[in-house]
Amino acid sequence: MTSPWRWWDAAQIATATGCPAPAISEHWPLIAASLDRRGIYDRDVCLGVLGTVPIETASTFEPVREAYWLSEDWRRINLRYYPYFGRGYVQLTWESGYRDAGDALGLNLVGSPDLALMPTIAADILAWFWSTKGVQAKDGSRWWSLTDLCRAHDWEWTRRVVQGGTAGLDRLIAVATALDAIKEPTVTDAPIYDPDTPVVTQNHDWDCAEQATLWALTAYGRHPSDAWMEGQMLADGIESTDQGLLDGSGKALAGWITTQYGEFGYRAANAASVSFDDVRSVAGPSPVMLGGHNWGASGHWSGVRRYDAATDRLILANPGGTGPVYGQQTLSRQQFDQIAPCSMVVVTHESAVPPIVVPPAVDPRDARIAELEAQLSGLVTAIAVIADDEGDKIAAAVQKIRDIREQFLGARPAA
Repeated sequence: MTSPWRWWDAAQIATATGCPAPAISEHWPLIAASLDRRGIYDRDVCLGVLGTVPIETASTFEPVREAYWLSEDWRRINLRYYPYFGRGYVQLTWESGYRDAGDALGLNLVGSPDLALMPTIAADILAWFWSTKGVQAKDGSRWWSLTDLCRAHDWEWTRRVVQGGTAGLDRLIAVATALDAIKEPTVTDAPIYDPDTPVVTQNHDWDCAEQATLWALTAYGRHPSDAWMEGQMLADGIESTDQGLLDGSGKALAGWITTQYGEFGYRAANAASVSFDDVRSVAGPSPVMLGGHNWGASGHWSGVRRYDAATDRLILANPGGTGPVYGQQTLSRQQFDQIAPCSMVVVTHESAVPPIVVPPAVDPRDARIAELEAQLSGLVTAIAVIADDEGDKIAAAVQKIRDIREQFLGARPAA
């Protein structure tokens, strides 16, 4: 799909809506993707959706239960449509509403209404709602879908179709007006890499690469949420809960970063087999993620903040906690050799001057073949030296035997 940040970035949406930027960074891409799958992802529709979601979610910009501060007992007693009270980004209600949405999405929402609180499902419900709900013109001349109403900037009827009345209309108009006034993407200064950005300790024994990536992006001016990173990397097949990062070379991870952030000028490149000096050459001007294939029991990934020439060590942004194996925050050449072979991913930006030069990617198999060829070459050289040395001794012994024969028996007859 096209970028969720095609017209506005997370900070601009947060300013216009009054919602938290991290929640927008996490949830808006899901909503935009669902709108896109329905074929209704355009600027005017997004104005209406972005003006509606803050109202329907009480400014949280995440799926919520209707009057989320009320207890379940209160809802049971006071809501006529219990348990089919409002849920999600647009507050799906009534059993019929849950049945219709469930039928459209192939889900049993009547049997499990809380599914409507799952962000991906809530986003699909919103897109279904937006593409199917509307109002008949009073003269019966046409049906106005929510999409039509948004494209006509008819915010009053947009609100009436969603809410049933005009509560919240002023806020919808204010949000849509503020975002509509932003006609061109904001041109910002080049991002600045802050190597001292705190690292977030990994949440599981398998998400070290994910947390290292979270650190690298945050250190370079992006602000993805921890929850969004985990959900997106799992959904995109970059990592799994039983194996962690699925491509130990870092190639898939680098491609994922470029796909997610390329529109903002970010690029990522991997090198599948690197030396200590390869990492040293790029760490500091740009954030690096380093994976040691023999780091601990199953390999481990860490951020690299910079190289410290005084101690000849790499300074890490290691998400591995405080343990002696996974939690170390510096890496010497000797320690690097112990966890090798190593792969790395480097995050760069197109504005960097001079450009960051990433060591070329090397297939670990090629590196191993080169290592074996070097060992074999050394062995052949050793054999040749031994052969030359011992061959001279053998030739001398043979000549001595011939001399003795000639002394006592005479020259050997010709053949």
